[in-house]
Amino acid sequence: MAVMPVIIFFLGLAFGSFLNALEWRLAHGWSVFQGRSQCTRCARRLAWWENMPVVSFLLLRGRCRSCRQPISLQYPLVELIVAALWVFSWYRAGEPAVASLEFVGAARAAVIVWLSVFLFVYDLKHQEVPDGPVLGGALVIFLLALVTGEPSWGVMLIGAAAGAGFFLWQYLLSRGRWIGGGDVRIGLFIGLAVGWPMVVFALMAAYIIGAVVSVVLVSWRLQSFSGRTPFGTYLSLALLLALWFGPGIVGWYLSLF
Repeated sequence: MAVMPVIIFFLGLAFGSFLNALEWRLAHGWSVFQGRSQCTRCARRLAWWENMPVVSFLLLRGRCRSCRQPISLQYPLVELIVAALWVFSWYRAGEPAVASLEFVGAARAAVIVWLSVFLFVYDLKHQEVPDGPVLGGALVIFLLALVTGEPSWGVMLIGAAAGAGFFLWQYLLSRGRWIGGGDVRIGLFIGLAVGWPMVVFALMAAYIIGAVVSVVLVSWRLQSFSGRTPFGTYLSLALLLALWFGPGIVGWYLSLF
């Protein structure tokens, strides 16, 4: 089984590369299937070897082969982060065998991890959340959970209603001033991902993470009191926290009483 982490790592690199491409294409109004990848500076179409995750960045020394403009560090970093998180997620799932329901559960977790990273990157850069990946991902994790039976469809639907309803209430009450419509969709996705009642933990964790990050940014004078960081970034981090450590943290907290 020692070969599985290596396979998962390289798959993570590939899907991390796809994440970068999808982020750029959606932000610029491109279809996923619209032509080959190109340099974001000079628009030259990239050769196949220039699309290899991490390796092409190193071979090109971080610069476009034509215009010599620097390639964003986002590309190798996101690829490595997705790969590392996928391997970690596989270990957290108990290193399941391929032909097992547990492996389907691990695949479901991989989808959640990938979309969490995508939402973090996209919302941080563009301060909006695209419908397609969120709703498509929600459907995929719902169907995979029906295969494994964990979480149950009832737990997922209650979680989705709670997550989406919590943000929808704020959106309607403030007429979109407090939060954006994208947070409603992320709330639905989180509810389907971790179910009820873990969605409550995820929402609480998002606000705690947001408060801590805001205090740090203000104290370091990197952000003013009136500054705003997209809340989807905190929700993405909170989802991963709930997915991997939520039950343990909640159990530890309840044991104190």
